[in-house]
Amino acid sequence: CVLLQLKKPFQWASNWLPLLPLDMIDFVSSPVPFVAGMVCNNAKFAEIIRMNEVKDAMKEGLSVVNLNQGKLIMTKEKGIKTIVEQSPAPIQQLSSFKDRLEVLRDSGDSSLASFSTFLKNGLSWEALVTL
Repeated sequence: CVLLQLKKPFQWASNWLPLLPLDMIDFVSSPVPFVAGMVCNNAKFAEIIRMNEVKDAMKEGLSVVNLNQGKLIMTKEKGIKTIVEQSPAPIQQLSSFKDRLEVLRDSGDSSLASFSTFLKNGLSWEALVTL
């Protein structure tokens, strides 16, 4: 997961859900740290952000990163915003990963361009380094 790469050289030691189904959205109120992913278009993303479960969780520490739009929606929890503002430009790093993934996706010989090619050949060195 790209997000887990941003915290290197540290290791993630908690819950990681690469694809959180929408019918399990109440997981965002989990009392433990987690990284979860969802695949959705911009309209669905706006709908998810307005859900009560998400709004309540954002008061208690949940932050949301939209990789497609390069946006970070910060938690409303006290103190967290200050910590993130002092960190080195997380959205720029996410945008860089997104750009690298798009180049690989658009490359004709990349295994990220086709699921069947990925299953047949695995990841190329460039894709492996990016991911």
